[in-house]
Amino acid sequence: LETMLADRVEWLRRGRITAFPVEAADGAEAIGVAAEVPRGRTRQVSPETIFDAIAAALGDVFQYEAALILLLEPGDLPRTSSGKLQRSACVAAWQSGALVPFAVRDSRFAPT
Repeated sequence: LETMLADRVEWLRRGRITAFPVEAADGAEAIGVAAEVPRGRTRQVSPETIFDAIAAALGDVFQYEAALILLLEPGDLPRTSSGKLQRSACVAAWQSGALVPFAVRDSRFAPT
């Protein structure tokens, strides 16, 4: 999933994309994606364009949508002391406020 997104979505940093499970509104498991956007790219396209490119890539290849997409500045993804990405820490860090994306698409809950 992460490699496919790196190959198909030009606005994401290669090797700085994580996919992780999140709970959907109905309690089912869904896909979450957190991705770093290279410096300067955020000025070239809108977050909506990047969200749409991620959604299109997931739909084309897996026929599935991401329920949560977090767009981050370079270096913001949680990593271990050895530099490996911590996929399981993404949601917890976002929910606690430790991970601050510059843009979020959360389709798990419909607006009221």
